Amino acid sequence: MRTINFIKKSKYIVLLIGASRYNTKKYSDIPNVETNIRLMKEMFMDPRYIGVNERNIIVSLNEDSKTIARRITDAKEMAKNSDYTLFVYYSGHGIINPDNYKLYFATSDMDVNYLDSDAIEAKSVLEKISRSAASRKILVVDACHSGGIHNAMGDAPETALMKNFEGVHYVSACDEDSTALFPKDAPDAPTYFTGALIDRVHNGMDTDRAYITLREVVDDIAYDFKYRQNLPVPQQSSVLNADQMPFALNVNANSSAASSAAPAHERKSAARKHNAKITRVGFATVFAAALTFFVFKSANNGDSRANDMEIPVVSVVSDNKAADSLFNRYVYMASRYLEGGDFDPEDFKDCIAKAEAIKSGDAKVHELNRRFEATYRGRE
Repeated sequence: MRTINFIKKSKYIVLLIGASRYNTKKYSDIPNVETNIRLMKEMFMDPRYIGVNERNIIVSLNEDSKTIARRITDAKEMAKNSDYTLFVYYSGHGIINPDNYKLYFATSDMDVNYLDSDAIEAKSVLEKISRSAASRKILVVDACHSGGIHNAMGDAPETALMKNFEGVHYVSACDEDSTALFPKDAPDAPTYFTGALIDRVHNGMDTDRAYITLREVVDDIAYDFKYRQNLPVPQQSSVLNADQMPFALNVNANSSAASSAAPAHERKSAARKHNAKITRVGFATVFAAALTFFVFKSANNGDSRANDMEIPVVSVVSDNKAADSLFNRYVYMASRYLEGGDFDPEDFKDCIAKAEAIKSGDAKVHELNRRFEATYRGRE
C-alpha cells in the first residue's frame, strides 16, 4: 500500500519569537517564555512529530523590534514556493495600544511610550506572512489580548487567496479582552496554552488518521480550558483550508492507518473502520483510570468485544459524569466541524457516532445530523 508523504518536513520553515525579559517596570518578566521557545523547537525537530531540520528553524529570543522584523523577512524568504509551510510563533506580552486600539507584540527593549517604533504591530506581521510564497501560513500567538489578531484577518492581502494556496491560519491563546496565563510559581514550565499545544502533539489525538490538524488540537484545548480548567479560551480563524491540513504526525494513530492516511481533502469519503483507542488526551486522569478498569474487566469476562474499545467501554460508563463530559466533547467537536465549513465529512460522522454510542437519540446529536444533512447533502 502506498505511503503518502503528507507532511513535507523539509519544506517547513519555523520562526519562534520570544520576549521573556523587559526593560520596563510596567511589564514583568516571563521566564516561562524561554521554556516555550525551547520546547517548541524540540517539538518541531523531533521526527516523531514533524522532524524539521534545525537549519529551517529561526529562533529570536529577547531581540529588538528591528531584528525581529528582519527575522520575519528572512523566514518569509526561506519559504521559497508553494511547497512550503511557514509557521510563525510569538510568546510574550501582548499590548493593546490605547491610542489606536491595535495589537502589538512586546519586545525586550521597548519603551511603552513608543509602541509604534519599539514594539511589533500584529497587523504588520500578518501582512508579511500573508505575502509569503508558501502555500500555507500559520501564525500562533501566546500573549495577552492576542485575540486582537483576528480583527486583521479581513485585511489579509489577496496573495493569500491565490489559486493553489492553502491559505492562512491564525491562532491566539485567548480573546482580545483576556490575558494569557502562565504558572508564576513554576518559571521553568511552559505557559498554559503552549504547554497544552505541545502536550497534545506529544500524546497524539483520538483519531485513526496518521496526522493531526492544528484546528483539532486548538479545539481540544479550547474545550478543556473552558469546561475543565477555567482558563482563557484560545481562538482561531482561517482563510481557505489552512487549518485542515496536516500539522504533525499523530503518534496515537494505529500502524495500519499510518501506512495509508492522506490529508482530508485527498481522502475519498468511503466508509472507514474506526478502531482508534480512547486515550487520555484532554481527559482527567481519574477518567483514564476508570476506562482502563472497565476494559480490563470486560477482557477478563471473556467479552469478545473488548478489542473494539469505542462502544463497549463508553456504554459501560454511560451513566456517570465522565461519560457526560466525553459526550459533550464529541458534540462540541462535531459542531465545530460544521462551523468550519471545510472538513472531511467522515470526521464529523466519527464524532457523531461516538456521541450516539454514549447517548443514543439525544436531541443535540439529532440537531447536528439535521444541520449536516441540510448543509452538506450531495457534497460528499
